[in-house]
Amino acid sequence: MIQETETARRIRTIVSRELRVDLDRVTPAADLARDFAADHIDVACVIVEIEDEYEVRFGEAEIEAVKTVADVIALIEPAAALPQAA
Repeated sequence: MIQETETARRIRTIVSRELRVDLDRVTPAADLARDFAADHIDVACVIVEIEDEYEVRFGEAEIEAVKTVADVIALIEPAAALPQAA
């Protein structure tokens, strides 16, 4: 089994909380719209929470490309690796 990164775990927790779905259902392959009935506003709320958590901002094109939980994780993992400003 592939080990889950701390970032992936945190992202899954945010998705679970914001979309009000069981954490067990929030897998990398889960499609936000199809599996959780998330609309663009729901996805935006997830992204805003992630931006606040990691103190980063994403562009509109990056956000529009998000379809799955794996997309959300891929969006943040490079930014999460950077040192945060003090």
